[in-house]
Amino acid sequence: MFALSTGFGNLEAANAEDRRPTKYLERGYNPNNLETPHGVVNLEQPNVPTQPQHYQIHAFNKKPAASKPLWKTVNDYFTQPMPEHWFNGTMNEEFPAMAKQGMFELEPYFIGSAPLAQINNNGQWQKGSSGSPNSFTNSWFFEYGITDRLSFEITPSYNVNWGNQTGKGSYTSFNDLPVELLYNVFSTNNPSLTLYLGFQAPTGNYQNESSTDAGSGWGTWFFNFGLQSQWAFLISKHHVLNVAFWGIASQSTGNVSIKGTSATYGTDSGFNGTGSASQFGSEGIGLEYSLWSRKATLACDLYESWVAPIRTTGQEANGSYVNATSRWSQDFTVEPEFEYSFTEHLGLLVGLEITAAGRNTTASLSPEFALNAVY
Repeated sequence: MFALSTGFGNLEAANAEDRRPTKYLERGYNPNNLETPHGVVNLEQPNVPTQPQHYQIHAFNKKPAASKPLWKTVNDYFTQPMPEHWFNGTMNEEFPAMAKQGMFELEPYFIGSAPLAQINNNGQWQKGSSGSPNSFTNSWFFEYGITDRLSFEITPSYNVNWGNQTGKGSYTSFNDLPVELLYNVFSTNNPSLTLYLGFQAPTGNYQNESSTDAGSGWGTWFFNFGLQSQWAFLISKHHVLNVAFWGIASQSTGNVSIKGTSATYGTDSGFNGTGSASQFGSEGIGLEYSLWSRKATLACDLYESWVAPIRTTGQEANGSYVNATSRWSQDFTVEPEFEYSFTEHLGLLVGLEITAAGRNTTASLSPEFALNAVY
């Protein structure tokens, strides 16, 4: 190749009619090609026209194609075709925004809970001393796609509590009402990133309760915020692993006046004072694995829920002053689940919530099931 830079002066002295190789005619990079004043001649096929040598050199020096950037490789993986499967979403995960405008999802949950033990501040279990009630909770999750990226959701619910070592029957109470907007940040479905913003309205009973089993509200408004991300991974050629990550929190907007018995703030009959709620929330991971058909799914939730300290001040019925602050409460929960979809629009979920660890909380065993409808 380098000989081309020194041989052109001598080429002018060559006989125009002479196509034979001489010491003045320099070879290029191809030993069968000969450069002459009249162009390039292939010695093996002298009568066949040959591409100009500088084009051949350019092609010879052409750099190999650059490898794909990492982001492109990742994007190609998540956008590749995957087997069709009818996932419902796990029972505790925060859901992504709806994929299309006008789509909606309705999912009623039915949850029973039996206390097993109390977990103290050091994480030690104290069996048989929880004093917590048995409970049944019914919640109705509803989500609607306002646009292809923005959704609205609301989840009304109520509790039925009984036991609590009182033997006074059961008590039904409505819970506070969460309302949220969900926004798909990147407009993609795999992976997706959803932003949560909303509020929780104080619709639940929180004071003047006939029993500590009879209320579960906070009595104040909360500001809700959080993130959810969802990823689908192709496992072999026939199975899909769907993974959801989430973290969501609620911040109180002010204090609340309390009169009488309040399960939330830990007051008794005759109390008059103020409660200061702070924050609560949860974070976790939901896993769904497609089984032998597009209808069957094995799932599991691993998550933590927490409540920050609550402060209560005021006077008891006997005139004594109260200034108490609760301790931080945490629950670490595992829930194996099974999903079965009758159609792409309707599915059934069953699971068992198991308290694995925690502190300043009640360990419980909670069987539950849900019906999921998407249209």
